[in-house]
Amino acid sequence: MKPYSMRSSLLLTIIMMGMLTVGFTIFTGEIYLQQTLDNRLQAFTELVELEVHNRWDELKEETRSLGLSVQSSRAFKQALEKQDKKLVERALNQHFHRAYVTLGIVNLRKLIVYNPALEKVYQSSDGDSMEGDVCADIMPKARQRTGASRYKTLHQVCSYGDDLRLVTLVPVGGLRLTGYLLVVTDPLPNLSKAEAGVGIPVMIKNAQQQVLFKSDNWPLPQNMKNVMLVTYGNRAGNQQAIAYFYFASDVTALNNKLFKTRITLVSIVLVTTLVAIIIALAMFRRMILTPLKKITRYLHRIRLDKTHLNDKLEVTGSKELVGLAQEMCSMSRELSRLYHQFEEMAFTDSLTGIPNRALLFDRLEQMTLSAKRNANQPEFMLLMMDLNRFKAVNDELGHHVGDELLVAVASRLKLALRETDTVARIGGDEFAIILHAVSDKQVAVAVADKITALMNDLFLIDGYELDVGMSIGIARFPYHGDSGEDLMHSADMAMYHAKRNNLPYVFFSQGLAD
Repeated sequence: MKPYSMRSSLLLTIIMMGMLTVGFTIFTGEIYLQQTLDNRLQAFTELVELEVHNRWDELKEETRSLGLSVQSSRAFKQALEKQDKKLVERALNQHFHRAYVTLGIVNLRKLIVYNPALEKVYQSSDGDSMEGDVCADIMPKARQRTGASRYKTLHQVCSYGDDLRLVTLVPVGGLRLTGYLLVVTDPLPNLSKAEAGVGIPVMIKNAQQQVLFKSDNWPLPQNMKNVMLVTYGNRAGNQQAIAYFYFASDVTALNNKLFKTRITLVSIVLVTTLVAIIIALAMFRRMILTPLKKITRYLHRIRLDKTHLNDKLEVTGSKELVGLAQEMCSMSRELSRLYHQFEEMAFTDSLTGIPNRALLFDRLEQMTLSAKRNANQPEFMLLMMDLNRFKAVNDELGHHVGDELLVAVASRLKLALRETDTVARIGGDEFAIILHAVSDKQVAVAVADKITALMNDLFLIDGYELDVGMSIGIARFPYHGDSGEDLMHSADMAMYHAKRNNLPYVFFSQGLAD
């Protein structure tokens, strides 16, 4: 092979680097173009979500105000007191011709009156013809409420045929609850106003992808090439999306501007690169590239293994890189200290010093996932525990005594366990224990008896003799839950059953879930 002079080699290197730089510039320009479009899409998406949520909130407030307006009318009150069906219907029908409806504030579809037991008693004759309940899920939720929550307004959005309906359950009678008023509205006219709020055309579809609304200026199919389509599936409080919003933003001008910017950038880079490479290439390897590679390898080792945080880094080259290496060494030592400190804080309860909820749940998930991969994984038990009279200690003796009591409880719980078991404080006066490799119910009973005995012994805290006691719920993997979350839920149910029935411990059974 014919040898080349250093000058030729350098020139060839410069030319190749120039070509690579231009190619890289074009490539990064494409990335920049895509990132710009992505950023704009993200910004529009956030704007769309905010606008849709605002529309829902405004509509819910308007329906609530409508419900309060209905029940505050004199005719409605008198008709309801007389329990005259025709008078009540007439009073309800009058509101289909009031300003709320005639001015397009809400699209009222039905007004229904329920008694305090949430049984339908009256309804408007105007509006939709409804045989069954609209948004039937709202009634079970309302019937489950107790105490002051019964006086709160409930909202529910659901499908109604091919349309959407918003139902608002408003209590009637104020503090002297005499019933409920269900306001049924069609939210589509209000939601379609999102077009004006965002300033771009909108199309709304239901969960079956049927078009409910489309702006008059929605772009034609042949013009969609230069349109950025923002899609947002809105659940409106449901588990699945109940409506889909599509916003069409014309990005023709943005694409043209970005294209011109890219051409200008490439031209500048072509000129600048040739000059800069000639000046910088000779110094680049010795002063920049070599020390940077060394720093990169150092960071790579740290990324793979945090134990390298204390490794020493020494480089030669430019003054700035030498200083950077020194600062990185100092920073890595500090990060090493913080890493171990944060790791301990993240998984340890600051009051009792035992594992916290995060570590407990992590271990549960690891054990359940491992069991799903390995059929020979041993079974285990989960105990959820709650102090019986802790609130009284806090209220009567103060939080300081309560905190010391929790520390003492944690210490006694550790006495009841093996080294392989895990005890954790999961919040307040709740604790949990994982009995590793335990499938025999009697073993769990023995542990529960031991814990009960330890908890029944009086606690001496700041001169007070405290008798608190503990309720324990026990769940067995995988029979009472095949995930950490399900297992904790089962043990929780058993624990609350034990607390309600003044029992020291209860094993979960299907009867508790019924």
